[in-house]
Order: sequence, then structure tokens, then C-alpha cells
Amino acid sequence: MKNILILLFISLLSTSYAQTVTIDEAYQWSKENLPIYQQKELLKEQTKRNLSNTHKAYLPQVNLQGQATYQTDVTSIPIEIPGIEIEDMSKDQYQLVAEVNQLIYDGGNIKNKQERLQLSELMQLQEVEITLYNLRQRVSDLYFGILLTEEQIKQRKYIEETLQATLDQAEVALDNGVTAKADVNELKAELIASEQQRIEIQYKKEALIRMLEELTGHQFTDNVVFKTPEPIQTTIKNQRPEMEMFKLRQQMLEIERKKLNQHWHPQIGAFVQGGYGRPGLNMLDNDFKPFAIGGVRLSIPLSGFYTQKNELEKLEIESAMIDTELQTFEMNTRLESIEEENNIQKFEELIAKDAEIIALRQEVLESAKAQLNYGVITSHEFINKLNATYIAQITKSLHQLQQLKSQYQQLIITGN
Repeated sequence: MKNILILLFISLLSTSYAQTVTIDEAYQWSKENLPIYQQKELLKEQTKRNLSNTHKAYLPQVNLQGQATYQTDVTSIPIEIPGIEIEDMSKDQYQLVAEVNQLIYDGGNIKNKQERLQLSELMQLQEVEITLYNLRQRVSDLYFGILLTEEQIKQRKYIEETLQATLDQAEVALDNGVTAKADVNELKAELIASEQQRIEIQYKKEALIRMLEELTGHQFTDNVVFKTPEPIQTTIKNQRPEMEMFKLRQQMLEIERKKLNQHWHPQIGAFVQGGYGRPGLNMLDNDFKPFAIGGVRLSIPLSGFYTQKNELEKLEIESAMIDTELQTFEMNTRLESIEEENNIQKFEELIAKDAEIIALRQEVLESAKAQLNYGVITSHEFINKLNATYIAQITKSLHQLQQLKSQYQQLIITGN
């Protein structure tokens, strides 16, 4: 009695600590396990560095330049001035110059570049989200595949229990001379065949679990319980991550338009040059001299006017192409959603019919059990009725899981 209590306690303890997995957990684990998930933080850090570089454009920019030249001729003054000797310039000339430039107004170019960098980050992050979202389909296929194999195993065990009970009765009937040995052997053969099928299903389930482990990065215990999802209300509202990407692409075109319109804006900056060379600022002085110069520069790029109209028209064409892609995507999504909605309704009606068939098959099977015991029917006829009952039960389970999968498939299609 003591040993029985200990075994019962251990059984209850292991059951209470059985690992339970839901489909939502599988979705989240697979998302976090995919290597591309780590790119999100890397992309943010990359954008942070790029934005920091654009801010540095407002800092003074220092350039150092030196040159040594030799020229075949130099400027000379062919005039003689009494009492003044004008020395000819040297044909070898040297110059070392340091220049400091300070941006005052850039016409909005830096701000535009920052907007591009920030939007580019959002687009890359959204691409990652799209990749991660598409993973849900694979997880869904594996998860519902596991549930289906579990149901098949359960139904196979029911068949085997029924066959074993019937076999026990048939062996008693054989001992009493009521039934033939061939009937008993047929029941034994059918029992072994059912065990074979259960073994095949069990290995298929284990393969699906191993694939789900690889996808989620989680190891599942032997007594893991995959919870059957609750039926859900579906919606046709499209919230797929691709929809956000279409918006971001249009926003990028707006930034491009702004850049084109800002292209002709003036750029203003201050500069200071300091150097040492021969000649200095005084071209008539042939000695090495230090020199300095400072001022303000104004730059207005006008060449952009040649192509601005064509560039703007190209952006309009690209915007129209994005709109057509969006409309195509929405139409395909609606078609897929309509198909799944039809499947959900179809399975609803099939499940109701399955229940009626199972009730009738069960009555026939119970009657067949009694007929077999009295030798009215053969074991072969009984097995046919048993298999018909099994098929009805497994068909209902399959339809229920297919309906659930269609509901979750519609969520995947619509991004909800």
C-alpha cells in the first residue's frame, strides 16, 4: 500500500510539472530565436552612428594642403623704374595652406539626410518584422501537425483497446468452440497492424517536435503538452507588416521630392586660410612669407535645374508603382482571407455531420460486438465496422483541427 501511494504521488508530481506549450508561445520563441531578430539592435546602433556623423558637419572642417611647383615662365614687368629694382619671380614655387571652413547655412541638406537615415532605419526594421512574421506560417504548420498526430495516436490507442478486448472475448469463444481460429488470428493481425500505424504516427510526431524545437530554440520534455488553441473570431482587416512598408516607401519618396526642391537652395559658409610659401599674397615679393585670408562663401548649385523636372516625374511614376503593388497585395490578401473564411464555414458544417456519423457508427459497432460474440458475424466484418468508426472519429478530429488552423491561418493572412 505504501509503494502504491509513493507511485501515485510521483505520478501526480510529474503531471503537475508537465511542460505546457501554446501556439502563441511557439510564435514568440521562434521569432526571438531567428538570427535576424538580433539585427534590430544592430540597425538602431548603426543609425545612431550615422546620425552622429551628420551632426559633425556643423563642426569646423579643417583641411591642410601643400604643393611645390615648377613652371616654365613667370609673370614679369617689362618696365624699368629708375632707382627701383624689381626682382623676377622664381619659377619654383612652394605653398603650405591650412583652411578652416564653418558651415553657416546648408539649405536644409543635413536635415534631409538625417530624415533619410531615420526612415531608412525604419524600413530595414520593417523588413526584419516581415521576415519574422512570415515565420508564423511554418510554426503554425508544425504546431497543428503535432496536434493532428496526437489525435491520431489517441484514436489508434482506442482502436487497439477495442481490438484487444474483442480479441480476449474471441479467444474465450474459441476455447468454447463458438468461433473459428481464423477469426481470432485476423483480430490479432489487425491489432498488430494498428500498432504499426501508431508507431509510424509516433515517429512523425517526434520529427515534427524536433523541427519545432529547432525553430523555437526550446527543448521540450517527453511529457510536453501542446495545448489546442481556443476557437477565435476572425477579421478581414488587413494589418500585415507589409502594409507599413508600403507607407514607409511612400514617405521615402516624399523626402526625395523635398531634396530635389531644396537642391537650388544657397549654401553659406565662413572660411579662414593661413599658410606659408613663396610667393605669399604679394606676388612681387619673391621671399618665403606667411599669409592669411578669411571671408564668406556663397554657393548656389544651378545644374540641378536641368534634370529636376525629369527627376520629379520619375518619383511620381515610382509612387504610382508602389500604389499598384499595394492594391495587388490587398487584393491577394482579400482573396486568401475569403478562401479561409469559406473553409471555416465548410468545416463547421462538416463537423456537425461528423457527429451524426460517429453516433450511428458507434451504435453499429456496439451491435457488431454482440454479434461477433454470438458468432453471427465474422471478425473480418467486425474489423470493417471498427475501422469505419475509427475513420469517422479521426475525420471529425481532423475537421476540427483544420477549422482551427483555418482560423489561425486567417489571422496570419490579415496580420492580426
